[in-house]
Amino acid sequence: MRSFDGESGARWSYDPSAQIGDRGGFGLVFGGTGPTGQEVAVKRVPLRWDVESERRRREREVEIDQVLATTSAKHVMGLLDVGRVGDDLMLVMPRAD
Repeated sequence: MRSFDGESGARWSYDPSAQIGDRGGFGLVFGGTGPTGQEVAVKRVPLRWDVESERRRREREVEIDQVLATTSAKHVMGLLDVGRVGDDLMLVMPRAD
């Protein structure tokens, strides 16, 4: 398990060997746990933070997830937290059934 702190101050963990699904256009999703032990999904989006276009891409990804978090569509997972690990953006979402 690898751990990181989210912007909320919560500590999250994910297992890099527990990939969920296939690689998407923005990154990989892994099984993880939250601060109270709840199961979560952690999306790791690799970015080069020193490149302006990558910073904009990162901000756009977070903005999209924040907008989706306000929708009540049953097939959309809301964003629980956002963190950074090295050059990677970490998006924490509830784990789907």
